[in-house]
Amino acid sequence: MASTIGSKRTRGPNKQTPWSRRPEDEFSLLRLALDVVDPLHRAKLEGMFSAAFALRRALQRDARDRSTAYWAAPHERERRGPDAVRERLGLSQSAFEHAAYDHLDGAPHLRRFATKALAMHLADSVFHATERHLFRDASGKPHGMPHLG
Repeated sequence: MASTIGSKRTRGPNKQTPWSRRPEDEFSLLRLALDVVDPLHRAKLEGMFSAAFALRRALQRDARDRSTAYWAAPHERERRGPDAVRERLGLSQSAFEHAAYDHLDGAPHLRRFATKALAMHLADSVFHATERHLFRDASGKPHGMPHLG
């Protein structure tokens, strides 16, 4: 370990042949038709994407507000510990999932198009982005503040 401090650590050369698709292998592709000619089906599809976008945006806004509150409490983090502050602010995966459920329950018009399973999936994706911001990666750098987008 002491000899690699000054030099850049790299992995050794790959001893195996790199993977590539062989022409004799079969290729399978499942293409599902999406029929949006019918105005009813088109409206349902637009409603589903619109509801998912609105829910994701609300969760991103929650993540930004909670992260800002977390970084604004350095004395509390020092006194009680970072875990206790994250628990209080709801910076956990289950807290984000419950926030998504609350957003769905608070907006009944979204329940026509978005399910709780979709809400849980969106909450998980927003939490993972927030997690990359809160915790440093292997190089010791955190990702930027979660933003709406």
